[in-house]
Amino acid sequence: MPAHVIIEVQVKDAGLYEDYRHKLPPTMTPFGGVPIVRGFAEVLEGRTPMDRVSVIEFPDRESAFAWYSSPQVQALGEQRRAAADVTVRLVAS
Repeated sequence: MPAHVIIEVQVKDAGLYEDYRHKLPPTMTPFGGVPIVRGFAEVLEGRTPMDRVSVIEFPDRESAFAWYSSPQVQALGEQRRAAADVTVRLVAS
């Protein structure tokens, strides 16, 4: 059953975030990850400082978790945290 990683972002450093954003997609391929949605989000209910959302689909929960835990993604963590406030969620049935 497919699993989805939902990433909510509030950019702090646009240049650093743009560099990070280009480094992330190649890390998904070995795990079967496919970006489904990426863009600015409009809040319809509730409050959040996050203004960008990305959704990545993986074949299953294990693949999604393996991607996020991979050395490639974890190596980008320092840049990710410096560039933006980020919430990463895994949604799987």
